[in-house]
Amino acid sequence: MAILSLLFFSNLNNERILLKQARTLLNNTTAESLRHTTDFLQNAEKQANLTVSLIRSRVIIGNDFKSQENYLTSLLEHNTEIAGIYVADNLGNFFYSSRSVENTEALYRTKQITVDELSKTTNIWWRNENSEIINPQVIINEDFDPRTRPWYQLTSSQGSNIWTEPYVFYTTKKLGITTASPLARSSGEFWGAVGVDLEFTELAEFLSTLEISRYGSSFITTDDGTLIASPSLQERYKNDSKQNDLKLLTVLNSGDDLITKAYNAVFKTNATEFKDGSKEYLVEAMPLKLSGGRNWQIITYADKNEFLGEIRANENQKYIIAGVILLLSVLLGWLLTRKAWQPLGELEDSANYDQLTQLYNRRYLENNAKDLIDTAILQDQPLCVAILDIDNFKIINDTYGHAIGDKVIQIFANRLRNQNRPLDLVARLGGEEFVLIMPNTTLEVAKAHINNTRITMKDRAYKAKDYSLKVTFSAGIAKLDSENTSLTDILNNADKALYESKNSGRDIVSVA
Repeated sequence: MAILSLLFFSNLNNERILLKQARTLLNNTTAESLRHTTDFLQNAEKQANLTVSLIRSRVIIGNDFKSQENYLTSLLEHNTEIAGIYVADNLGNFFYSSRSVENTEALYRTKQITVDELSKTTNIWWRNENSEIINPQVIINEDFDPRTRPWYQLTSSQGSNIWTEPYVFYTTKKLGITTASPLARSSGEFWGAVGVDLEFTELAEFLSTLEISRYGSSFITTDDGTLIASPSLQERYKNDSKQNDLKLLTVLNSGDDLITKAYNAVFKTNATEFKDGSKEYLVEAMPLKLSGGRNWQIITYADKNEFLGEIRANENQKYIIAGVILLLSVLLGWLLTRKAWQPLGELEDSANYDQLTQLYNRRYLENNAKDLIDTAILQDQPLCVAILDIDNFKIINDTYGHAIGDKVIQIFANRLRNQNRPLDLVARLGGEEFVLIMPNTTLEVAKAHINNTRITMKDRAYKAKDYSLKVTFSAGIAKLDSENTSLTDILNNADKALYESKNSGRDIVSVA
């Protein structure tokens, strides 16, 4: 009943509950994307600040290029989301380590620009998994100047940690973003910066692994609509970078209608749902604040019907499981009840029934006779009580043994039960004595009934083992009247009548 009640009441507001569950799941997915993106960005900031601290404490020395390379490549090895890390100064000197893209035999690519009064020399080399240098190159007076890059100019002008706008990386030709931390002398004078590059392909790959991708998507955008990462654009970014034609995409020129409509629902109509043709979508957004005051938005949308359909399927599974549990509970309950009632039934039998004759015993008689007497008094009806005693039973026991005596009592009880009227109560009082309570019966009718029973029963032999015995009984009858209103009073009178029958020669019915 508890399970059925639970299912009934949970079904009353099913649609509202399912929609609430769907929004909770959508919110959880958006929050998961937010946490991952925040960790992604904060770790880059952490590595940039750590490098600044090591340079300031002279753990990393500017002219020790070998130690610089070892440090930067170790950062790349232990932070797989970082695409590159570098150090630049006001003179144009530049030291940069990144993951190798163009050389498939190498793990890392290092670029060192050294500037003096006469020239600018660029050294580029790759290292394989055995740390061996591969294909070193030397370029004189290269056009690249780190001081012209957005990350350097922002750090120089603001003098604090910054994040750039999304842009295409100069070397790898991939879309990403840079965080940079300033290098300053003890006087506070700015003299350089440490930068860390992050490629957006890693964020897009993460978004594509979310559970929501089966019926929706998450994407990341700036407040002004620049599209940073989306699973649907992951392959496009990769293909465009191979063709050296990579461009920053906005929500409007992404070619993805669902992204556009989800963005408009969040920023233009402040809605939590939008439509695409006949389909309805749920949408959720969470802001992400970057250092320097820049803002991103993590937006998640999902097909409402498909999303709820999945939850409904889970609900249906719950009903099936509940039904199985219900059936098993009923079956188990039935089995337990059978086992529980068996000893209870046996206990009741032992409490209310005589074990030898299976007639009611004296305890049951005393507990139930009062109800019969009270009913007779209330309805002003006659009631009689008879005591029956097997004649010469002691002689039977002494002559044939107690086993034969018990058998005689069983046969007598069975025949008395068969002669009994439906409304009469028959009980074994003890030994060879039996009691009949006869409701709605006068003394004349009671005597006639008991006398008829006596004649019928004595004409039939009692066969016990090899013996065939003739058994009779004597009886005394008393009635309910104004002076005798309890079972004890009536039984006492019936017992006196029985004594009279015994003294008169037995096999007689007497009335008190």
